[in-house]
Amino acid sequence: MIVVPAVDVRDGRCVRLREGRADQETVFSDDPVAMARRWAQAGAARLHVVDLDGAFAGEPRQAAVIAKIAAAVAPVPVEAGGGLREAAAIEAILDAGVRWAVVGTRAALDPAFLAAICRRFPDRIVIAVDGKGPRVAVRGWTEIADVTVVDLARRARDAGAAAVLYTDVARDGTGAGPNVEETAALARTVDIPVLASGGVDSLDHLRALAAIPGIFGTVVGRALYTGTLDLRQAIEALSPSAAATLDSAGSFGRAALDSRDSSTGSAAARRHCEESSASGAGRHADDPSASSTSVAAPGDPRGSGVLDHGEEGSAPGAGSARATDPGGRQGGARRQARDDRRKGGDAPLRGDGAAPLRG
Repeated sequence: MIVVPAVDVRDGRCVRLREGRADQETVFSDDPVAMARRWAQAGAARLHVVDLDGAFAGEPRQAAVIAKIAAAVAPVPVEAGGGLREAAAIEAILDAGVRWAVVGTRAALDPAFLAAICRRFPDRIVIAVDGKGPRVAVRGWTEIADVTVVDLARRARDAGAAAVLYTDVARDGTGAGPNVEETAALARTVDIPVLASGGVDSLDHLRALAAIPGIFGTVVGRALYTGTLDLRQAIEALSPSAAATLDSAGSFGRAALDSRDSSTGSAAARRHCEESSASGAGRHADDPSASSTSVAAPGDPRGSGVLDHGEEGSAPGAGSARATDPGGRQGGARRQARDDRRKGGDAPLRGDGAAPLRG
């Protein structure tokens, strides 16, 4: 499993929200590019970047900042989302250097669009599955869709998405721990890499997720910014299964393996990935006027401040049963199945690249 630091951008600053609520914002840095570079230098295999302004508005608003982040941390790959509800917006963010586009609301509401973007951008789409109970939260987590968490994940798998990102909305930003039971249930249901998120606050939380077969990685936010979790220590603690997990996840995992191989971060993590390669293994809310708290993250040049202990974060992900497939046979079969599905007759794209909306 890998640990994926989150960099959430709002009004040009690096912030974290509690349960995705704009009225519970903490500012951790005025320079999200520098913060992203810091996580890359600490050994992150990839970064998770969110355009919060775009998520609120329904269209990208921080594309320039995200492009700067992608350039600053290269070759560490970046997945990014927030307001990506048109094919043209997805294409633009991928062209700007982002490796994977994270798509939530429209993918949940429009099955034809989900299928079309996965076909148009093969292995470049991550579907955000934001759960409130058994159903999916959409439009900044302010509404509940009719689709269930499991059904959306299955649609993503069948469409050929690179991965799904599962967040338990009720736990996001609370530090209460991840929803291990529901995360495990989802991972058992779909043969696709699963990233977990929501509530992680300790190494024990990460280890609990790492024990779930099928979990590829974890997105972690506030715990890293407050210093509750140390990224280097987390990487080293989880590294025995990391490289095999990356390889078993197909191209989605190999990109992270390649980036860590050349990373300037944790030497122990790099050594493990090098050895594995040699052996052949190789958001949301709708109150933009909300007040915020400013807190310096550990290592931030602004210095330290009083921490807001309302934990916020995108959370953990974990070890994978697919790690037991060192030859990547499952990954190859999965990719072949995706190719076969893409030959099917999904709804055609409109002239702007988007699938026709359904009523």
